[in-house]
Amino acid sequence: LNVPIEAVIPGLLAAIYTAGIGQYIIEVKPSHYETFTEYFIVVLPSGENKSAIVKFFRPVFDRFVNDQKDERDNQVIIQKLKFEIHKKNKNKLMKSLIKNIDISDSMKLEAQYNKLSAFLAPFEKKTVKKLNKLRIFTDSPTLKKLAEIMEKNNGFIAIFEAEGGFWRFRVRSIEDAILLKGFTMEYFSSETSTNGSVIIEAPVITICSYVQPIVAEKIFSNKNFQDDG
Repeated sequence: LNVPIEAVIPGLLAAIYTAGIGQYIIEVKPSHYETFTEYFIVVLPSGENKSAIVKFFRPVFDRFVNDQKDERDNQVIIQKLKFEIHKKNKNKLMKSLIKNIDISDSMKLEAQYNKLSAFLAPFEKKTVKKLNKLRIFTDSPTLKKLAEIMEKNNGFIAIFEAEGGFWRFRVRSIEDAILLKGFTMEYFSSETSTNGSVIIEAPVITICSYVQPIVAEKIFSNKNFQDDG
């Protein structure tokens, strides 16, 4: 690569964090842990082959995803079948139980309802988790979309890009909780009327953005980011 060596090191570190994303935590001292991740913004002027660095590292992960594709696709199919069987069995059981309810005695209806609810409670808890196709990277999503992607991806995602579009166009301080929680691996939840609820138990994000100086200036001069996170 015809690029400055100091520009490659953050990319290498980001690749290491991406490879272990969500799999490790760092014990700084007893009872104090840090997330195995980092956010990098690397400032390089035009003509320094920023894209070449990204293209050097990302294909490694793309090959891994392709190698896992067939196995992952089979797992997705199996999980979908389990989910459908679970849903059909639940509906079938409910219909069978409802048939046995005596509606002639209104005094007994509440007791029968409570009994039915108690009987179905363990069945309701037995849900089948849907398995989505493996995904490692996303480039320039909105923060709302980022959270949705992570929820479907076991709570993990990496951003590895050479334009800085994510920071320039997508990050707004009023909705950047997913970025803060993705760095600390803290529970994240969001509720909107359009997108519904998004819940991630332990979100982790790794970010490496190669940007031009003018983009970096806009990022670090953004007053909305001050005293936030």
